[in-house]
Amino acid sequence: MPRVYFTVVISGTAWLSLAFLLFFIHHENKHIFNNVRQAMVADIAAAGAPAVHPHNAHSIGQRNLDHRDLDSVLGQLDKDIPRFGPGEGGQPLMLSGVADMEKAKKTKNIHNFNLVVSDKISLERTVKDTRDSRCQDITYRFSKFPTASVIIVFHNEAWSTLMRTVHSVVNRTPHDILAEVVLVDDASTDDELEKKLQNIPKLVRGKVRLIRTTQREGVARAKIRGAREARGEVLVFLDSHCEVNTHWLEPMLDLIHQGPTTVVSPIIDSIDPETFGFQDGSLSRVSFRWSLETRRILLSKMEKADRLNPLEPVRSPLTNGGIFAVSKTFFEKVGGLDAGLDAWGADALDFSFKTWMCGGSIYIVPCSRVGHVTRKVPPYSSPGSLETSYQRNLVRIAETWMDEYKEEFYSAVPDARDRYFGDISEIESMKTRLHCHSFDWYLNHVTPSLLATANNARRAWGRVHNQNHDLCFIPSGEGKKLLVDTCSDDSKKQALLLTKDFEIRFEDLCLDLSDYRIGQQATLEACHGMAGTQEWIHSKPGQIKHRESGYCLDVAMGGRIYKPRLITNECSKDSGTQKWEFRHYTKRMNH
Repeated sequence: MPRVYFTVVISGTAWLSLAFLLFFIHHENKHIFNNVRQAMVADIAAAGAPAVHPHNAHSIGQRNLDHRDLDSVLGQLDKDIPRFGPGEGGQPLMLSGVADMEKAKKTKNIHNFNLVVSDKISLERTVKDTRDSRCQDITYRFSKFPTASVIIVFHNEAWSTLMRTVHSVVNRTPHDILAEVVLVDDASTDDELEKKLQNIPKLVRGKVRLIRTTQREGVARAKIRGAREARGEVLVFLDSHCEVNTHWLEPMLDLIHQGPTTVVSPIIDSIDPETFGFQDGSLSRVSFRWSLETRRILLSKMEKADRLNPLEPVRSPLTNGGIFAVSKTFFEKVGGLDAGLDAWGADALDFSFKTWMCGGSIYIVPCSRVGHVTRKVPPYSSPGSLETSYQRNLVRIAETWMDEYKEEFYSAVPDARDRYFGDISEIESMKTRLHCHSFDWYLNHVTPSLLATANNARRAWGRVHNQNHDLCFIPSGEGKKLLVDTCSDDSKKQALLLTKDFEIRFEDLCLDLSDYRIGQQATLEACHGMAGTQEWIHSKPGQIKHRESGYCLDVAMGGRIYKPRLITNECSKDSGTQKWEFRHYTKRMNH
């Protein structure tokens, strides 16, 4: 019996100590002053926002905290105390039972993720803090922040993912700044979901407002409906299968408070659609190809070296998907989202162009993290097909915003030409009224690297082939050697570009030779635009010569053991291993 009492006493003491420790850590948390750098302020001012001086800005980490700030911070502590259970801490959940695996297989196509796994995980599961550890040292004086309405649009979403999104927002957002969670049900037809929506859990009911559309509107129009009825000063758009991380909203509101025309996105952590395990996202900007396919671009080594503060926001051509925060005033000033967009997709692309060109700016903040279930194909349907409506949306965006550069889009997506895109006269009037910039301005000031890949800047493009040995260039990441190997059918992954400035590009990277000796290998580095190490001469078909060193790219055959290597060598017109050909050439290169 004494042993039992001893165990109870020890357990109680341990839990009491843990609770005290957690309180102490947050109560004594360091307060650091982390203003956004002057360069970012200048960007906001240049884009048309009022200049924000660091000494006048609402700063991160002020010492004189309002008591409500501290109460709200401490109020979140009990939500993420480590606990045991399926998927807790954002850990993956692997099914083992035959019945569960069979059920998962049968239901996979309903939502294009593992519904059985999702349903087994708590609606209030804990997640690991994926932020940079230095973010934990920041305390936000959010009693002065604007209030936020979190808008979540859904159509036949799984109850478990939808409610896990809602619970994470309510649990991990200070109540003083969370005005509401606006759920917009875009004409769902799932009867079971309908019944459950009538009984939203009491734990979140006080913050949740449900709005229903009478007919299927599509993502853009459903978001417009939610924004119109939102009561908060800031609109935060989330997908219906997310899990926000600790202190996710404060960094975004802080930036909007400093510059009201700033649109802010978090870093997106990927939630595996099969196991629902968290995979850390990386700090990157979001851009696009001429096809209007979006892509994430990691910061280059030079950019990382230039950043005085690793926690400072990063300028981005586009928002991070459809997850972003924006002042309601600015949102309404620029006309919100385009109501002419149908079904699913491209609304964030459209709003990103609108933001930059009509007086705003876009930043991604490292200290805000949101988990998002990644799935390759959305499970929605639309009249005709989802692909058809999505392409129509892209055509509408190209015709609305891209001016003469829309020809680049049609060149990349030929079958989109002449597709009906609806009336855009209202948007054109808005652009005139707000004195919006041209797309040429956008390219030059926001994403200049894309200009180097335009049709009028190309000499040759596509995969680079050596017919003598049936080998092709194989590009990889920054700082990696350009390889040579057997040509594959996936020509996109092997496509390079020879520009009019004599750069050989792979997206935002340029072929670079830093060692001017025979036998060296060229690498892919961030394009610096200063010729020198990145200037190459080529004629069809023939040698690829590094202008400054005078050496040509050659193939060193590796024998039975080693793979062939791409090296520099003395130029020889008779050498078959030095004869290279791009798949496509401009007319001037064919002469």
